[in-house]
Amino acid sequence: MNRKSLFHLSIFTLFGFSLLAYIILHFNDSLDFWQLLSFKHFNTKSLAIGLGIGLLGGGLGLLLIKILPNGKLDKLMQRIMEEVDPQWHHVVFYSFCAGVGEEILFRGVIQDYILLWPTAIIFVLIHGYLNLKDKTMFIYGVFLIFVSGSFGYLHKFLGIYAAISAHFIYDVIMFGYLKLKK
Repeated sequence: MNRKSLFHLSIFTLFGFSLLAYIILHFNDSLDFWQLLSFKHFNTKSLAIGLGIGLLGGGLGLLLIKILPNGKLDKLMQRIMEEVDPQWHHVVFYSFCAGVGEEILFRGVIQDYILLWPTAIIFVLIHGYLNLKDKTMFIYGVFLIFVSGSFGYLHKFLGIYAAISAHFIYDVIMFGYLKLKK
């Protein structure tokens, strides 16, 4: 993966996942896409809580990366970052696209159909972290299920913007750590 392909993947995540969410909700009588994005849940309290949960998850994620055996996960992530070689504005852009697009689709739509924890597991499976052949990656994947579940609870109790802000700051922390380590 290089910077250009990650840019295109980020754009697809932001707009493609949001479009898929829109299409699914178009056929749903109980929730409208624009209702999901309503600004009634957009307030400083929910954003602050979301950012706090994202900071906590990111901090725990960094700790886990440091203590996992042989640093395999750390080396894998570092190799990806060397290929991409992002600047800080790229880190913010990738994190924004993932936070918005993935949360709209997974927490805003899929979670309503298959519930919170199955959504969290599918989310982590799609990202490839539940690898039974790699114990280190699997342990990190289990951790990510709980992080993803926390995003689900944020959406459930505080709205989509809390989940988006948590996901955004989590990704900024993880990308930022890898960028600084490079």
